[in-house]
Amino acid sequence: QLMADVGPYNMLIGETADYTGKVSFEDSNKNFSSTFPEGFAWEVLEVYSGPPTVTFKWRHFGKMSGTFTDKTGKEHKGNGEMLNLIGMCIAKVNAELKIESLDIYYSPNDMIKPLLSK
Repeated sequence: QLMADVGPYNMLIGETADYTGKVSFEDSNKNFSSTFPEGFAWEVLEVYSGPPTVTFKWRHFGKMSGTFTDKTGKEHKGNGEMLNLIGMCIAKVNAELKIESLDIYYSPNDMIKPLLSK
């Protein structure tokens, strides 16, 4: 429920030098929708173990063709480069395969740093 309330970007990125997770779900979603106007896809790359503890490698990717606004309000225009973010997840599921917990591992800076103008 927490992720639904605060938004996935705010929850999974949190506070970095260039991004604040203290904005509304709507503002965060608007910022990343503006950054990736062609979409920001997510896919599972490899599954290492099955239920009840599912461990997998994932990728989040999209062209940086829009504008990212950092925590100071500075806008960074994308150059069309592809952002490829790789991470791992451990999902614990119950007998009905409903997710009971998620442990997500990646570096938030690997997502935010490429969005900043050079």
